[in-house]
Amino acid sequence: MIGKRWFATSKQKIAGFAAALIMIGLLIIVQIPFHQAVAIREGDTGRVLYSFPLARNETFSLRYIHSIHRTPVTERYLVDQDLNLVVDAILFDSYGVGIPAQLEPGQTFREENGKFVIEHMNRRLPFFDQRIGQEFVSHTILTRGREIPLAKISPPGSWVRIQAVKESLWQYAERRVSDWISNFRANS
Repeated sequence: MIGKRWFATSKQKIAGFAAALIMIGLLIIVQIPFHQAVAIREGDTGRVLYSFPLARNETFSLRYIHSIHRTPVTERYLVDQDLNLVVDAILFDSYGVGIPAQLEPGQTFREENGKFVIEHMNRRLPFFDQRIGQEFVSHTILTRGREIPLAKISPPGSWVRIQAVKESLWQYAERRVSDWISNFRANS
């Protein structure tokens, strides 16, 4: 009798140990960064306020109204293999302060639908900090057909850090649930 009881208890211990190992393995796997995204972090704390997926060489844009000459500007970015943000292009209506006046080697210039376009800028940044302008400046991220006003993520006058990151499965799922809840609330 004792042998059978010990054997059954031993099987239960092995099954419990195996279940614990599987759970620990799953907890580790969901924490491993694997998915590329762009994170918008609170400038003072580094806390992620918002993130969105972006595959390598896929672009996103930052659109705003230039604070001095009050015309629209769109900066186009992509993410390289080293998780740098790469300024790829800038679209603008008129020249002014802060707008490139000369082309650098490799850059191209064209005019399209009344806008000036400088492409192939290839300026690599590990991140960039953006002060969120007042309402008329309207800093907005454009990605995958969505418009994300930065003033809805952090108040005007605050600053955010925009940076490419690798997200874990847990962070990815958390963002997807958050997006789903936001969409649900917006459609209710």
